[in-house]
Amino acid sequence: MTHRHGYLRIPLLMLFAILSTIDVRAAVEQNASLQPRNRLAIVIGNTNYQSKRLEHLANAVNDATKLSDSLK
Repeated sequence: MTHRHGYLRIPLLMLFAILSTIDVRAAVEQNASLQPRNRLAIVIGNTNYQSKRLEHLANAVNDATKLSDSLK
């Protein structure tokens, strides 16, 4: 009896996959519309940090300024 209905397995799995994708897409679109329009970013360029593991970044303030400008 399983052989008789086995031909339906792949189309049903494909249908399930398509319907699942539609549900996920709808949820993502709904969440995107609920997010606030005004956003805030804090960008810090610190050239005076002390670290034995990390190199000193000579242009940290300049990099932070450019990043901040690109987010505006």
